[in-house]
Amino acid sequence: MNIWSVGGLYRFDNNWGLLGQYAVNTESDNSDDKQAYMAELQYKNANIADPGSWGAYVAYRHFGKDVTIVTTYKDVFNNQKGFAIGASYVPVENLLASVKYFDGKDIRLHDSVAYIWTPKLKIK
Repeated sequence: MNIWSVGGLYRFDNNWGLLGQYAVNTESDNSDDKQAYMAELQYKNANIADPGSWGAYVAYRHFGKDVTIVTTYKDVFNNQKGFAIGASYVPVENLLASVKYFDGKDIRLHDSVAYIWTPKLKIK
């Protein structure tokens, strides 16, 4: 495999940010499978060291199976594309609670997929 990628984050101010990433497998023959890209609009940011902080995002994600083995995003799987939303909140220091939702399609089968990720707690 020959995979390359580029990405970046632009902060408009202390509250808003735009994240974008693109990756391609130059040795894959299938145009849907050889690309991965995403764009995510972020609002605020939950800081696990700052009780009461919170953040939210809305995103579009497309992860072709020839580019990623497993995505690092917890709201979409490999070989899927679609929209995701999520929010995180820090009720007390070192405790992060988050909920996520994904609505999209399997890239190869074109079957609809939707996930509601139940609240998750992360303890530092």
